[in-house]
This record gives sequence, structure tokens and C-alpha cells, in this order.
Amino acid sequence: MSAQNTTVRLLAQLCGVSKSTVGMALHNDPRVAEKTRMRIKRMAEERGYKGDPRVRHLMSLLKRGRREAVWNIAWLNSSNSENAWTSLPWLSGYLKGIRRRASELGYDIDPIWIKDQTPEQLARVLKARGIQGLLVPFPEKADFWALFPWQQFSAVVVDEFDVKLSLPHVVSDRHGNMQTLLSELEQAGYRRPALWLQERVDEARDVYSSAFLGWHQKRGRDNPLLLPFDKADSRDLGAKVKAHRPDVIVCCHNGAVKCLEEAGFSVPEDIGVVHLNLAGDVPDWSGIDQRHECVGATVLDVLNALLIGGETGVPPHPHTVSIPGVWRQGNTTVDSKNMPREQWHCPHAKQSNRRHTIDSAH
Repeated sequence: MSAQNTTVRLLAQLCGVSKSTVGMALHNDPRVAEKTRMRIKRMAEERGYKGDPRVRHLMSLLKRGRREAVWNIAWLNSSNSENAWTSLPWLSGYLKGIRRRASELGYDIDPIWIKDQTPEQLARVLKARGIQGLLVPFPEKADFWALFPWQQFSAVVVDEFDVKLSLPHVVSDRHGNMQTLLSELEQAGYRRPALWLQERVDEARDVYSSAFLGWHQKRGRDNPLLLPFDKADSRDLGAKVKAHRPDVIVCCHNGAVKCLEEAGFSVPEDIGVVHLNLAGDVPDWSGIDQRHECVGATVLDVLNALLIGGETGVPPHPHTVSIPGVWRQGNTTVDSKNMPREQWHCPHAKQSNRRHTIDSAH
């Protein structure tokens, strides 16, 4: 019998179950026993049955349309702070974008702080609330996630640092963002950028530092400046600048400008400063806007596709979607676009003289 002649009705007859049971089994509905689900799926595979994605999508929309005030997607906060994702400017954008897109798609978002729960306790809470979709932002607590029953849920990871999970990801394109930032600085006339980065920020596969080094290597530039970051003595930045003489600092530290000013430098006249992750806490800086709301909206699109397709658990080949950031000109670098043409390639001649004066004074 051809795959075209295989219907849900036939699969139900062959498996000795109802049509609704077949439908739920093919969508990994936990209300159908796992043994029965596997039997139905094997039969569907043997018969070459393929559901119509347009029908699945329509049924999903109709099903959501009949529900009111049902929490069906969880935002799982594994950090040490319950309010991190609403109080911190560089984090809140993710959740804002997710909530906006969720509203457009007809979902509700249920923020859940894991705190002291065990994986089994969390799974029971999720099931009790009728939740099938999970959003896992910047996962922490590797041991916890290693024991979590992913097979019961559809899940997407929102960016990451320390913990690597074998799930679909939506991330900021850190490598591309560094390339964009360095290209913008080059166009503005900066020639000696220095990377000053907290270790944990670069722990996401060392993407920032490798992109920084690769950009210099591609241009045949020797000795790119990687300034060591000492959290206990971050105010030592001024001394590092005097020793290595960069003309712009690339960082993710909101205190960089203050550190330089306390050391006697004027930003951007003496030295430029750029941020790799602009947010409301550095509103007037130059740097990269990672478009957190766009990342959040894309996360919802990926999870929506998993839910419609009935895809649960850890996939054999999880994919990653990277969202590129954009350059934002602020007050912490010289804006070459507003410079006279004759100064475009050498905007720091005046700055070099002033820096010499400052060094002499110290």
C-alpha cells in the first residue's frame, strides 16, 4: 500500500486504537502511554505516513483559540536572582521580545524560578500547569539539566554561557558582532583597539577573543592587544592603557569609562571606548546592539515550530540560529561620518599629543 493511501483512520485500525489516540501519539502527547506512542509511530513509519503540516498548524491554532489564560510556555530561570530577567537592562530585552511574539502567536508565558527544585519536582510543576514548551535562558546548574526529563517537552535555549545543552539554540552572533565592531572602528580611523574582557563573558566558546585575534590576523597585524582583566582591580585599566597605548577599548564592562576618567583620560578625546552589548545601562555609549528583542522573538518562532511539529526531547542534530547585532554610534568614540574628510584617516593626531601630556603628568 502506498504512503498516499495511509490515513489516520487506517493507522487507528491497524493499531487497535481511536483516531484521536493516533493523532495525540504522533504529536508526542504525554496522555498516550509511551509504549503505545512508539507502536503507533513505528506503524506510521512502516506505512510511510506523513501528516500535512498545514493541517497540524491549523489544528494547533484552533486548539489555542479555544483556551483562555492557560500557561503553556515556561520561561525557566535557573539564575540566583528571581528578578534578573526583568530588572537587568541587558537581560530584560530577551523576555520582552519573547512576550511580544508570544502574544502575536497566541501563547502565554509563565516565568518559573527554579531555585531549589529538583528536576523531578520541576517536571511535575510544569505538567500540572499544562506546559509543553520550555524556554531556557542562559542555562546554569549543569547537573540539574543533565537529569531533567527533556523527552516530555519541546525546548529551546536562549543564548548561553557556561552550560552547553544539546537543544536548539537562538544566540547572539558574537563572532559577527566583533567583526562588525572592529570594521566600524577601522572606518573611524582607530588603529590600535584593545580587548579588555571579563573571563566569564568570553567563556562562550572564547568567541569574542578568537574573533578579535582572527580579525587582526586576516589584516596581517601583529601583536593584537589583549589586556588582562582583573575583577578585583578593574580600576587598573588606566595603567594598562598607559603601558600599551591603545586608541580604543573594546569591552563589556560598564565601568570602563569611569576607570579611564579617574586615570586622567578624556573619552573620546584621548581614547575611545566601545561596548559589545549595549543596553539601557550604557545608553550613550558606542558599540553593538545585540537586538535582544529580536533574539527573543526568534526564540518563540523556533519553539512554535517544535510545538506544531510535536517535536520533543533532545534532537539528534540540534540547530543554532544566530542573530546579528548592529553598530550604534554613541558619545564614547569619534564619529568619522561627521568629520572633515582630511581628518578621516587620522582622527587621533590631536589625541596622541594630549595623551603624551597626560602620561608626563602621571
